[in-house]
Amino acid sequence: MLSPKTPRPSEKNSFQELVLKWYAPGTSLIGLHFKEYDDFIKTPVIRKEMRNTEVRNNGHYTVYLPSYDDTFLCEILKRIDVPWEVFSKHYKGESYRDGNIRVSPVDGKKFVESFSSCEGIITNAGFETPSEALYFGKKLLAIPMKRQYEQECNAEALKQLGIKVVYSIGPDFEKVVAGWIDSSFIYHADYGNNLPELAEMILAHASDNARVEEPLTAKEIEQ
Repeated sequence: MLSPKTPRPSEKNSFQELVLKWYAPGTSLIGLHFKEYDDFIKTPVIRKEMRNTEVRNNGHYTVYLPSYDDTFLCEILKRIDVPWEVFSKHYKGESYRDGNIRVSPVDGKKFVESFSSCEGIITNAGFETPSEALYFGKKLLAIPMKRQYEQECNAEALKQLGIKVVYSIGPDFEKVVAGWIDSSFIYHADYGNNLPELAEMILAHASDNARVEEPLTAKEIEQ
């Protein structure tokens, strides 16, 4: 986010830009993004668990939108005649079915199983899950969380890749989702295992910055 080359929404948030600038200051920069927008930015680190997962298509659509209640989502999705698998942080009971929808509490293993075998996924415009969707070659619809500027920036980057982005669930959401389902567009990112390269970069930065601190003089201490 410190690079001016990374995508931003058309209307920048000056305060949030300042927060991001000073959120994690450092003299050596290594960033991760959907593309290598700058010389210090590398593509996402894909978890070993995901790299070792068998990717297939069972025809269902996975949904993980922690900002929205599962009952609210079900009222909309049940009107779209495809199989849905909704994971909700608001629901803590056993998995249940509501028409063409299966609702489950958040469970890492079950989510990976659903995600890796889905036709497409609807999720927020965070970083890890969208990155893994691009790596898997899954259809992706992203909804950035409100008042989360970094997600607005991620959403702009995803839009530039051709990914469908929706900024709120409004009256036309059902129609938008139906159009997305009918679309054949998929962006399949070739994210190689870049952990060895990142480790080398970190060690190189550490070596460049290593120095013996000289003790302060009395004048410097006084100042």
